Amino acid sequence: MGSKVDIVNRALTKLNAKRLTSINDGTKNSADANAVYDGILDEVLASFPWNFATRRISLARLVAAPAYKYDFQFRLPSQPKVMHVWEAVSDNQTPTKLYVIEGDDEGGLLLTNFTAIDIKYTARIIDTERFSPWFVESFATRLAAELAYPVTGKRAIAEDQMKQYYFKIQIAGMKEGQQGEDYVADDSKHPLEDDWVGIRHGGTSRIIGDTSGT
Repeated sequence: MGSKVDIVNRALTKLNAKRLTSINDGTKNSADANAVYDGILDEVLASFPWNFATRRISLARLVAAPAYKYDFQFRLPSQPKVMHVWEAVSDNQTPTKLYVIEGDDEGGLLLTNFTAIDIKYTARIIDTERFSPWFVESFATRLAAELAYPVTGKRAIAEDQMKQYYFKIQIAGMKEGQQGEDYVADDSKHPLEDDWVGIRHGGTSRIIGDTSGT
């Protein structure tokens, strides 16, 4: 799906700004983009269970128990790093939310009272060739929002790009959710009326900005 410079240039194009000739071409736009690229990548990865970055694993239980409250702790993967845990399945093969994510000097930990745990999570994928089209568009739009003020000096443009980002994330949720057995089409509805997280996971999460039922 293109290179790092392609994604940055996509963001700059949204701002009607000068594009880069290379990711380190010595321009202010290059310096600004490099300063925020990794942080925004992590933010967008963690915001949604992107298909290309989704992994499943049975966690390894550590010998040492947590200091208090929980009976067991499990080491989270570090290569690649876990950006967000979306689902955990307990030792009796049922989904559970009875766990917490913490850490120690060696990395991330999952603490629980179950003796075994499997998780589905978003991994930190940095290879741009593995990004989905919907991720690229969402990521570029979020980058544009971050770069808008330093590049254009106009906060209104930054605010508009953030609104566009929220919209693009919803579209991405719909598109990625259409791949697999969990998707059931409903032609009577506009796609954005769907609860895009709920479609994929059977949950009650709502579209960004929707506060109904809360």
